[in-house]
Amino acid sequence: MAELGKIVAVASSKGGVGKSSYIMAIASALAKSGLNVGILDNDPNQPVIEWLSENPVENITATPKVSDTEVFDTLDKMREIHDIVLADMEGSANLGVAMAIASADLVIVPSQGSSLDHKEAAKTLGLIRSQSKLQRREIPFRILFTRTSQAITPRSLRKAYEQLRERKLPFMKAEFNNLEAFKVFVGEGRSIYSLTDEEAPNLKGALKVLHALAAELIAVLKDPSYGSETDEATDAAKATADAKE
Repeated sequence: MAELGKIVAVASSKGGVGKSSYIMAIASALAKSGLNVGILDNDPNQPVIEWLSENPVENITATPKVSDTEVFDTLDKMREIHDIVLADMEGSANLGVAMAIASADLVIVPSQGSSLDHKEAAKTLGLIRSQSKLQRREIPFRILFTRTSQAITPRSLRKAYEQLRERKLPFMKAEFNNLEAFKVFVGEGRSIYSLTDEEAPNLKGALKVLHALAAELIAVLKDPSYGSETDEATDAAKATADAKE
């Protein structure tokens, strides 16, 4: 029997945290590496479907929105034909999000590090805990800081890192930075790998960030304890934050 693909649910009870942009970017990197990527676009605005409508990207297939009660079975079927399935869920804490979390091998919780985002992330973490109990298994998760600056780390983000370390909550060492290239490729409905330096400022820098994000995602999928059982990950993140000051 062939090994089933991994499901990554990207969920936040708050919209506007860069969830869909992250999914499109990370899907591009995974597909570029040769993986067969499926995306369930359950965002009401269907950003992934729109992104792929005019310029399909090799190795990426998107499934349009399904009802909340169909989410679990849809993802289960998608994992049979894809290496990795990304679930782009609605920015709320509804049944569909709960079903995506229940099916996931990993949940990514995007956050911008603000106090409001921190409270909203807590709602998603509550859903993860409840679904872990219902499924009788620990559902791995990572908090991902999005729309961050490569140049500076604001006080609010430094505080967010401190709170995660204090609560021993796992987070991605790489951040999804607020770079122009990540906006351009989505807006033009193209793969980020088809952009030129003239079209996207600091394209090489964006690709370096993207490859770091993809490598860490794969590492966590292979080993859910990656970066969470030692102080290594938190020290690295703190060093990155301090270096920006």
